[in-house]
Amino acid sequence: MLKEIKIKQEIISEVAPWTMKIPEIDLSITKYEKNTEECKIKYEIIETNQNCIAIYTDGSKKANSTSSAVGIPSKKHTILQHLPQYASIYTAELTAIEMALNYIIRNNNTKYIIFTDSLSSLIAIKHHRPNNPLIIVIQNLIHQNIITNNNNINKVWVPSHIGIKENEKADTAANLAHGLPISNIPIPFTDIKTIIKGYTNSLWQQGWNETKKFLKISTPKIPFKELKNINMPRLHQTVVNKIKIGHTKITHSWILEKIKQKNCETCRTKLTVHHIILECIKYSDQRKRHNIPTNMQEVVLNQMNI
Repeated sequence: MLKEIKIKQEIISEVAPWTMKIPEIDLSITKYEKNTEECKIKYEIIETNQNCIAIYTDGSKKANSTSSAVGIPSKKHTILQHLPQYASIYTAELTAIEMALNYIIRNNNTKYIIFTDSLSSLIAIKHHRPNNPLIIVIQNLIHQNIITNNNNINKVWVPSHIGIKENEKADTAANLAHGLPISNIPIPFTDIKTIIKGYTNSLWQQGWNETKKFLKISTPKIPFKELKNINMPRLHQTVVNKIKIGHTKITHSWILEKIKQKNCETCRTKLTVHHIILECIKYSDQRKRHNIPTNMQEVVLNQMNI
């Protein structure tokens, strides 16, 4: 699978960061709530007051397909590209901007305005020390356009799916690009990290499915993403972790004391965390009162019940 993927090599910028010419990036529309009249009016003011050729870029990501599109309404021209399936939506948005800049280099006009709905892309382009090779390529293309070709390029963020006609057309074009042959262009290594992580996670899950550890009862599925920090005191976290692994003082003190394993005094069965929380008749009223779930996974996940 990975042998078929071309990785975009790390590159060093051709231009020193302190001499890099970065175009004006207009993020003023971010001040307005999406889908409001003010937001649309602000876009119209920007779009109509610029004596420039407007270019719209967009990226699209489906289950097993990624694509980019560029639309130049005044020229009735559209550029499409079907990227390798493992490319991220971020890569698709950046590729669309790169395609737009390559179009500008090939043409004679001097004033352009690029509209994109990828805020993260625009913010990254402003960064003087990017770690993504696509960003470095874009910055060099911009510098080349401004210095060598004497072009004036503005970039503007516009929100998606609020009825901006030309932006919607770019979105439609990006979706149409999924039907084109896949271009085997290199993609950043960061796009591959997700694939590798998913593969290793699946191997881990296979091994976990075969284990008989008590922890599997409360955590049958290994999370793909890292769990966020639980907002609870350390003492409570310790209690939760002991319940998850099934080792507590009341159920396992017999090991340290080197005596026979204890049974539940009420039910005359093996004393375990699972039995105490879910089965023991001694705590039936408490389970009803606190609405304790009927399986260990829900008990652990629901902090209010622990």
